[in-house]
Amino acid sequence: MRDILRSTWEGAAYDAYQRGQLRDADAALKKAGSLATSEKRTTIEHNQAVLEIDQHPVEPRQSA
Repeated sequence: MRDILRSTWEGAAYDAYQRGQLRDADAALKKAGSLATSEKRTTIEHNQAVLEIDQHPVEPRQSA
């Protein structure tokens, strides 16, 4: 049952991300992460890292 709930939250995160609702996607991934096994948690952590990059992009460096 936990795996179904985790998968549902991951789907919700994907849908929110596609709509540009990064805050909702982040919240859904946190819920999915709390339900994930260690095997699935790696994927969720990767997705959270992608969200972090989207929320806080790094400015390109100026070449000298």
